[in-house]
Amino acid sequence: VKAHLEPLAVAANVTQSNLAQLDTVLATLVNLFQIFTNPSLDPVVCTAVCASLEKRWAKADHPIFILAMVFNPHIQVSAFVPNHPCRQFDGLWPSAYAMFVRFFNAAPNWELCIEFLEYIRVEGCWSEASLYLKDRQADADKESVPVNLLELWHEHGPIVYQDEKLDDSTPPNGLDSPVKLARQILSIVPNAAATEWLFNQFSIFGIVHSRLRNHLHPNKVCKQVLLKVDIIAKFGAPVT
Repeated sequence: VKAHLEPLAVAANVTQSNLAQLDTVLATLVNLFQIFTNPSLDPVVCTAVCASLEKRWAKADHPIFILAMVFNPHIQVSAFVPNHPCRQFDGLWPSAYAMFVRFFNAAPNWELCIEFLEYIRVEGCWSEASLYLKDRQADADKESVPVNLLELWHEHGPIVYQDEKLDDSTPPNGLDSPVKLARQILSIVPNAAATEWLFNQFSIFGIVHSRLRNHLHPNKVCKQVLLKVDIIAKFGAPVT
């Protein structure tokens, strides 16, 4: 029983985590599929689990999940077997192109193509040394937390000073276009953990807006909740 239920319990905890991203979900599904194709387990259970996984994957947006895995610099294309199409530029570029058009409503230029090719080849500014991957992983291990991928990609974007403003009316083409695309994909939240946390973990929403304190406008309630969450994110949760 443990051999069958434990992987499912672990997968549920991982995918429902407040830190889960699309690459986390895909890696979890792949891990479950590998576990339940083990011939030593009950074939009836394995057949049911694998059928469920295949059904869920069939309904998923494949390109965006695959790109989320690729845009994890610790994994990139190493997650795919050597003869898989996603180990080749020609197999990944159509997905990157389509996602860029979807997010920015414009076709990417040649610079994105070149930078994306260098990224999956781990060349130039996208090498392991240039991204300080080992140092980042060591720091994350000390804190027992995963590497913050959004922070990593943010550090490789353009530096904008307080008195400057980027022109949002033009597509983010250029040398930093892979950064923009990666940040869009890795910002996608695959679960409702953060929202549930607002209601359950510290009863944040209940404190701000309750039965006795219900005359605040919803917009003001939202602002107070966001401020409280930001304070907790920066300075830690209150001791209970």
